[in-house]
Amino acid sequence: MDRRHALALPLLAALAGCQFGVEIVVCRNGGDCPEGTACNAELGVCRAIDQGDAGTPSDDDDEDGKPDGGAPVPAEGEGEGEGEGEGEGELPAPSATICGNGAREGREQCDDANRLSGDGCSTTCRADSSVTEVEPNDYPGDSGSVALPTSSVFVAGITTMVYDDVAQQSYPEADTFWLSPTAPAVVRLESYTRSDVDDCSGTSGFFVDLYREDVATDMPAAYLRGAWGNGNGRCSVLTTTLTARPHMVVILEDTGTALIPSYRVQATVLDDRGVEAEPNDSLADAESAAVDGLDATMSGTLADVDDVDVYRVDVPPGRGLRAEIIPDTETTPCDAFNTRVSLLDQGGVERASRASMLDACPYIDGTGDSPKNPEALNLTFETRTLFVAVSKGASGMVGALPYRVALTVR
Repeated sequence: MDRRHALALPLLAALAGCQFGVEIVVCRNGGDCPEGTACNAELGVCRAIDQGDAGTPSDDDDEDGKPDGGAPVPAEGEGEGEGEGEGEGELPAPSATICGNGAREGREQCDDANRLSGDGCSTTCRADSSVTEVEPNDYPGDSGSVALPTSSVFVAGITTMVYDDVAQQSYPEADTFWLSPTAPAVVRLESYTRSDVDDCSGTSGFFVDLYREDVATDMPAAYLRGAWGNGNGRCSVLTTTLTARPHMVVILEDTGTALIPSYRVQATVLDDRGVEAEPNDSLADAESAAVDGLDATMSGTLADVDDVDVYRVDVPPGRGLRAEIIPDTETTPCDAFNTRVSLLDQGGVERASRASMLDACPYIDGTGDSPKNPEALNLTFETRTLFVAVSKGASGMVGALPYRVALTVR
């Protein structure tokens, strides 16, 4: 099996200035930013001087004891009733819930009072299961390369070095499994190395690679997409659309020199919340169909170079937000996907941003014990509203650009 040849991420592409709408604090030539922020002339927006303070409460000008900002969007069917949906069998309207508190709320399918996936109830309160690897599973035709349910956890280890006759050196073994959705879906594949919680520790990382079903015939041609270094710690997250056909997933240790005795890969089908509703280019008009962030996805389109789409997410106390922008097809690599994601606070100030790069579509990640973007972690005692803004990347743009936004709060 061919090893991955790229072992380093490229530098972020130069980011162009952008316009987000009237409520987002746009600056030009370094001036007119609110107190506590400074103008980023390259991006053309005001950014917090202390990038780590997004977990602090907002100003409380009305002295009501709560952070200022827009009131929570009333859910359909909510009001003076119980907030259940009006029709029998309808899902509850999205609202901020605390997964892991032992009480099933909102759209949670379960809540077992812990933050560990694979035990029947995932860290985002979705019903799941676990599958333990069976060796051999290095190659597509190996007997241990089995099909996983699309909401499950693959429990495995990279425990053996394998000698490559061509390279004349040993590499850590590969692990493979198959995903075969019965209908088109958006799936997140996330690796973890901790056994007590969905998080990553240690010095070893992963490549997570996706292939078509004809991988055994022509592996390079069957390659679809990969992920590296974009999850908790050294772990990786591959979020992708999948068509209704078999796909093979390959897990590799990323240095080609180390073993990983135990790890888990969580496969989660995201909840499709439909299509963005325009206009949604300002905080006031932000799309809120996925406001709970419970493994939700929505489809959107950047109509032109000036278009910006804004999504609202309510993050409960002690939880973090992961937001990712992915292509709407499984064949488009991240480095060819000309988009950028920004995290905005209730004042419209940009707290973090990231553009597409090799093996990582644009993402903001406030999850885990040591999040890559602590700005997306809520350390207050109140539910905190954050906004995810999608815009074009640094390259030029011809025509409309369809995309998917994937939102996870945990």
